This record gives sequence, structure tokens and C-alpha cells, in this order.
Amino acid sequence: MAESPIKPLQRVPSFQTPSTPTPTSPVPFTPGRYMTKFHNGSKKGDEQILNTIILNKLNVFSLQTYEDVKQFLLQILGSDQKEFVREFTLLVFKKAAAEDKFCSLYAKLLAEIKEVYPVILEEMKRLHGSYLTTWNADHSELLSQGNRLGYSMFLAELFALNVLDSETLTLTIDLIKKSIGEHMTSAECKDSIHEYINCLRQLCSHKVLKHSKALLRDILLTDLNEWIAKSGKEAPGISSKSKFTCMDIRDIF
Repeated sequence: MAESPIKPLQRVPSFQTPSTPTPTSPVPFTPGRYMTKFHNGSKKGDEQILNTIILNKLNVFSLQTYEDVKQFLLQILGSDQKEFVREFTLLVFKKAAAEDKFCSLYAKLLAEIKEVYPVILEEMKRLHGSYLTTWNADHSELLSQGNRLGYSMFLAELFALNVLDSETLTLTIDLIKKSIGEHMTSAECKDSIHEYINCLRQLCSHKVLKHSKALLRDILLTDLNEWIAKSGKEAPGISSKSKFTCMDIRDIF
């Protein structure tokens, strides 16, 4: 039986791979990969993105859509667009204050994506400073778009995630206590003082208490007892409703 003729070796073109392809590892996320698709470099363009594309995503934000929204934001924000990221952070602060049902999810979102975009942490600290001004002024960047109670709830979530530290928590509570002390002698301030005390209750959430219970007890318990003991003549600004809220806070310690 005749042998089959041996075929001459053929050169494999450089763009071909003769071996069997092997599975490749996932391509790591690179901030700003899709920047050219969304950003045109103009302030107006960025505002349109915030108020349409990103806002639409946040409007359907929930536990079920969390990962999808987070991955989308990681694609669109861009590490070289610091001002844009700052405006996005402010947008999330406002949404969180207005939508207490999703407040914890918004806090988790910022806590996680700040690892990729550190400017978010800078902006959160700046916004906390703006929140503090609401206790000393009639208007501020945050107050004009929301309320103290909503932001207090959101800050409590950030404290619980260790995004904001205990020193910042102490500063916040001390400032609220000071505001209560300055206004409790005025009967016209009853509603405001009740709002202030409710803010303290938000900052003493169960999540914060898990790692800051002793701290909160040390900086609040004495004041709570004093406010509860005040007579209507001594502190007409502290209503019975406010005193019951103080008792609620005291009971968690």
C-alpha cells in the first residue's frame, strides 16, 4: 500500500494562533473607559447627564437594581471628572434625604464606589460641613434642597459604615445640643427644637449604636436628663412631645 505523500509545512500567519485558545481572565474595571461615550467636556453636557441619564437610574434605585446601578455608575463617572463626581455626590445626598426608604442603600452605594473615586469621600466631608451650617444659618446649600432630619438619617448611615468617623459624630451632636440650648428658652421654637431632638434620635440609630453606644451615652445622656427635667417655665421651647422623644433616646442606652 502506497504511503500518503507528506505535505510540506506551511507558515502560520502571525495574526493566527495555532494552539487551542484558553479561557481568559475578566478584564479589570478601568475608571473612565466609556467617558467619550457620555462626556463632551462641557458643563452643560455634564448637567444633562446628571439630570437625565444618572437621575433616571437613581429613580429606579432599589435593592433589586443595586448592583446594576452601581456598575453603571462605575462606568460613567470617570476618574478624571472630579467636578462631575462632586455634583453626583451632592445629587445622591439630596436623593437620600428625600427618600428615607432607600437611605441605607444610598449610603452603601457611596461607601463602595468611593474606593474607585476617592473624591467622593472629600465631597461627603464637605457636604457634612454644609449640613453643620444649617444649625447656625437660615439657608445653606443642603437646607435649601432638603431638611435636617433627612440628612441626619443619611449621616447616621454613613457613620454606621465608618465613612464618617467618631470625631465627626461628636462634633455633629455637640452642635445640635448647642442649638437646643440656645433656643429652649423661647416658646416660639418648640417645633424647631422637636426637629433638633428628632435629628439626635436619627444619629443614635441602632446601626450607629453597634459601635458607638458608649460614645453616644457619654456625650448625650446628661443633656437628655436635663432637658427632661426642665420645667415649662425654665424651658418653654421644650414641649412634652420633645421630652418623650428624649426619653426614647435615653432608653436605648
